[in-house]
Amino acid sequence: MPLKSASQILLLFILCATFSGCSSVTETEDRQWANGQLRFIVNSRHYKLENFSLGGPNDRMTGQEWKLITYSFPKRAGQSTTSREFLRMAGENYTSFSLISGSDLLIHHRLGLLGRNSERQFALFDPKTGKDISNPFPPEPAPWVFNRSRTACLTLKDGKAVVYDTLSVGTGEPKISERPKWTEALKRTRNNGWIKPVLTENTQYLVLLPWIDSGFFANVTNFNIQVLSTNGEVASWPLITSWPVPLEKMAQRFLDAELIDNEIQILWYNDDQWTNELRLLNVKGETVRSIKTSAHVEVDIELNPASWNPPSDSVLFPLPYDYTIWNYSSNTIQTGRLR
Repeated sequence: MPLKSASQILLLFILCATFSGCSSVTETEDRQWANGQLRFIVNSRHYKLENFSLGGPNDRMTGQEWKLITYSFPKRAGQSTTSREFLRMAGENYTSFSLISGSDLLIHHRLGLLGRNSERQFALFDPKTGKDISNPFPPEPAPWVFNRSRTACLTLKDGKAVVYDTLSVGTGEPKISERPKWTEALKRTRNNGWIKPVLTENTQYLVLLPWIDSGFFANVTNFNIQVLSTNGEVASWPLITSWPVPLEKMAQRFLDAELIDNEIQILWYNDDQWTNELRLLNVKGETVRSIKTSAHVEVDIELNPASWNPPSDSVLFPLPYDYTIWNYSSNTIQTGRLR
């Protein structure tokens, strides 16, 4: 099962790339662990070499296939993996899909040129018919962030922050909750790729995490955490106040955030090449739970890096064929084979 990362990915470069100028790439575009199921959306793209230039080869995308892969997790006797292709496309069309907990429908990302990430529109998509079943939302491409289940989307409408009820957009006029006090914070994410916005499942908090993968960007402005509530309160946690940034700071990853036990908790990860450390932190930077493990835990900063399942007090880190689960209630690590 392919996953999207240097070591969480299966890149299927067909041998014809050498002989006839063709290549294929298969990647996982989304994954979600909820309701006893682990689901993946997998995209296979095919390219044809057009010509060479001083900048290197120029590949043209000739087609795509999209599959939805579902299996029970943890695995239960008598339940098998299902894999179904739901869309086949030709030409250089940029698009993407996301899963919705508790629904067979998907979210269709309408991407701009080169798949620009900061501003998008969305539509509900029925994989059974292979078609959109709603009008695009928001009215114009805008900054965005979904909650964990993808049942709500924080974005801009008429320049103001609002939360769309995702499933309602397919039944007529969508349900919208206004979040005007979050407008400027959401706009900040438009041109700042080093801020990762997180919308809590209940849509009551917006968390801005630092998304640092280079020491060049780890400065005082970027290296902080903010939590915004619906009543306008802002909790700010500066992570570093000096330069240069120590190497150990650059190795940290603030992966996710959620409202747990009536307080915002932040999923933190550190890899020192020998021992992985996982923590849950509160908004003051204090450790609520922590564990060090020699089990190989790897994250992907491009895809949703971990499948956090708050109802089970667990976080799943899937690899191509193996997995690691941290149960932070019992503070135990479990490893195994995905299939």
